[in-house]
Amino acid sequence: MLVGLHTCGDLASTLVRSFIACKQVECLLGVGCCYHRLSQHRHPECGSHGHQTDGTCENDQPDQSTPDQEEQAPPGFPMSRCVRELLPEPLGKSMLSLATHSTVDRIATGGGTDSCYHSNFCRAAFQALWLGKCMPSLPAGHKNHANKNPSLSLMANKFPSFTEYARAAMKRAGVEQDALSDTQIMEVHDNCYCDLEKLRRYVALRRVVAPIIESLILLDRQRLIEERCGQQSNRSSCSTTSTPSHPQASSSDVQSAIIPLFDASISPRSFAIFAARNGNQLLSPDGRTNSMEQSSSAHTRVVAV
Repeated sequence: MLVGLHTCGDLASTLVRSFIACKQVECLLGVGCCYHRLSQHRHPECGSHGHQTDGTCENDQPDQSTPDQEEQAPPGFPMSRCVRELLPEPLGKSMLSLATHSTVDRIATGGGTDSCYHSNFCRAAFQALWLGKCMPSLPAGHKNHANKNPSLSLMANKFPSFTEYARAAMKRAGVEQDALSDTQIMEVHDNCYCDLEKLRRYVALRRVVAPIIESLILLDRQRLIEERCGQQSNRSSCSTTSTPSHPQASSSDVQSAIIPLFDASISPRSFAIFAARNGNQLLSPDGRTNSMEQSSSAHTRVVAV
């Protein structure tokens, strides 16, 4: 049995491909995360998203590259033929990042303006401060002299005021504290504050899209298993109206399903990819996990990722 409970980025795609390639693995359980780390690169002589027109990836074929060609792993998304048919162009990192928002964050839970203020507005206001005042003051040799979007890794709600958050961000970006006064910092903050309500509406619209993007990523992984393992092989394209939940009966020895495994209010990534071959039944008709008598024997080997 192959298990991955925190498969970051392409690790989830590798987990699915490993299950398909390794016939000795009878069961798969994968919970993905960090969708923004999924690769979407193109491959030479391939169709859209680095895949050939027959639905296979160049790097899924025997290696015919020359020694001077850099080896490149197949992209993490999209992998299945049917999802590639739905996406004429890659989604981009911004859209994949959107899918990482937790289910709870997608719904207004009483945080109101303060919630958006700390999670979105403060970072946006510092971005305006950075572009308007911080970056132009940096010397030519500074590491962030031409960096329009420096990495901060700071949470605004951990600071009592925007001024202290901005100063911590300036320090993280390598800007001298005496480069700006508190008055200059708050001037930028106040100029941006009038657009807070617009920002809240924009964030709300983005979060409506978030579960759709996550569903597409999960669907891609399940459909790859179906295409490669022969489950429901008569399905030539994706159905945008169907929502996979339970495994369907088929002539194939492989079953797969997307199951809400965890409480979404506790675990942001609550869905899991299930797959089983050789007659193993991962799920009962009501969606609950079975005892899996065949897989719980002493000879079962569980590989955790």
